[in-house]
Amino acid sequence: MKTQKNCGTVFLDKKVNVEGGEYLTRYQTNIAELRKRLKMTQQAIGLKFQSPVDVTVVSRWERGITRPDAGNLLELAKALKVNPDEIVFIKIDRQDSL
Repeated sequence: MKTQKNCGTVFLDKKVNVEGGEYLTRYQTNIAELRKRLKMTQQAIGLKFQSPVDVTVVSRWERGITRPDAGNLLELAKALKVNPDEIVFIKIDRQDSL
């Protein structure tokens, strides 16, 4: 699911059901939070890639304008020291969704 804004395409959260619970896809929020938790800049994350990515690419991921492709997602997860699922999904607490 996506919507058009004057700055381009912005990807919205999407609810998915996976065995064990409900999750939201939330790339942009998770990328920014995980990066900040490690006290890394967008540039530092970009330089961790085998073929470094520009700071504007990381910024666009964090703003939800684009999403990392499968290969970049794996490298991003490695740079952020997490499983790729932690970048893509956030678990919905059933009590919060009532």
